[in-house]
Amino acid sequence: MLENMFAIIDQCYKNNKAMVITTNLTLQMLENPTTIAQSRLYDRILEKCVPLFFDGPNKRDDKRTQNFAHVKKVFGA
Repeated sequence: MLENMFAIIDQCYKNNKAMVITTNLTLQMLENPTTIAQSRLYDRILEKCVPLFFDGPNKRDDKRTQNFAHVKKVFGA
């Protein structure tokens, strides 16, 4: 998967195309890759993209809570 991501990002990079990338990685994780493959990818991302941090509630947590409540109601648990 990392190689596929690299191929896509590298094409945008080489052709000077705009990129919008979303990730759950922190800026610190992007700036400190643990492998050479990550380093190649993250370097291109950080050169072309301006990191923006958005914080808020996790909608998956809300959905998970609703699902558990529904299952408990259905099964009487």
